[in-house]
Order: sequence, then structure tokens, then C-alpha cells
Amino acid sequence: MNELKHFEPIEKNTYEIKKENIIPLYSLPEDFSEDLKSLDWPLEVQGTGRLLEDNKNFEIRYPKGDMFYSWAVVFHELGHLLQDKLSLKIKIEENDQTKAILKEEDAFVRGLGRVQKYCPDILEVLDERFNYYKKQGKLPSFNSFTELYKDFFKIIKINETLNVLKEGESELEALEKVNIQSFFNDIEDNKVGVTIDEEEVELVVLKVVDKLIEEQAV
Repeated sequence: MNELKHFEPIEKNTYEIKKENIIPLYSLPEDFSEDLKSLDWPLEVQGTGRLLEDNKNFEIRYPKGDMFYSWAVVFHELGHLLQDKLSLKIKIEENDQTKAILKEEDAFVRGLGRVQKYCPDILEVLDERFNYYKKQGKLPSFNSFTELYKDFFKIIKINETLNVLKEGESELEALEKVNIQSFFNDIEDNKVGVTIDEEEVELVVLKVVDKLIEEQAV
């Protein structure tokens, strides 16, 4: 009778999200150019969602800014997690500039989808708040939070423009072509004057990412 051979179990990737890796941003990056600062760049137009170098821990950075736009960034950054692994379109793309734009487009759709799937309660809460401020005459450009979120996709055009500067072209010259100031003015006009709540962000991010991790472990 042949003896059974001993096989070492294959260790699966185990991911983790820690509270200390859910990081509010209170100011623009230190390396922000003077040209970009001169545009009165909104705090709300920045964030990061990524797997850290240890290939285990996730990190989410989001603006500690006006509520609805800051939530839009949180959702978007949630969409970036593991997208290289999960999106075939991104996997097979070889052009770095095209891949960067694909990632942004994918993150907007994937992020909202994850929240709808794993934590729909926050969308109900945001809709209730949206209606409250709408009745006060705020948020003039939109009829729902989802509408605001989808309008925020315009950030993709900003990223694309800054990634493909022509020789001798300044950041300001390039951004003028995509009506950057009009977009920033819209953000300012639709702020409600209430800052996003850090504890609420933590709860949502932990719930969504924990569910994502469970799904990947199957």
C-alpha cells in the first residue's frame, strides 16, 4: 500500500483593514505645486485607496471636508481596492496612461457597487440628509446623492489631463482646456457646510472592506 504523500497547505492571501489605516486628510499634499494651489484646489478632490507594500493591509485616505463630496471620495477609494486583481480589462492593458484612466473609471463604478452591496444603509442615510439640505435651498445642481457622485466622475478628466501634459505645456494651461475652474466652482456651490464624520466613515469602511475580504477568501 502506497503511503500518502504529505503536502503543505497553500497559504492564501489574507487581507486586513485597520482603523489606523483609515486616514482623514486635513490639507492638500505638501508636494502640491503652486500652480495647482493657485486654482483654490478643493480639499475634497484627493484621496487614496490601496493595498500597502506588505500585500496584506489596506489603506483608505479621504478628505475631512464637506460631507457629500467627501463621501463621494470614500466610495471611489473603496473601488480601488484589489481592482488590479479583479478587473480583467485593467489586467490586460499594457499602456500605463490608459491603465491609469481605466483604474479611475473602474473605481467609481466598483466603489458605489460595493457600498450598495455591503453597506446600503449609508446610502439611505445620505439620501435622507441630501433631501434635508435640498429643502434648505442647498445642493442646487443635483437631485440626489447618486447624481452628485456620478457628476464627480469629472475628476477622471482632470487626472487624464495631468497625466498627458504636452511638451512645454503647464498644468494650468492643460487644466483650462477641461474647464477646471467651472468644476471647482460647482463643488463650492454645492457644499452644505457640514464636515464628514470620521467615526461614521470608519464604520462604513470597516464593514465594506471586511465583506470584501470575506468574499475574496471563498
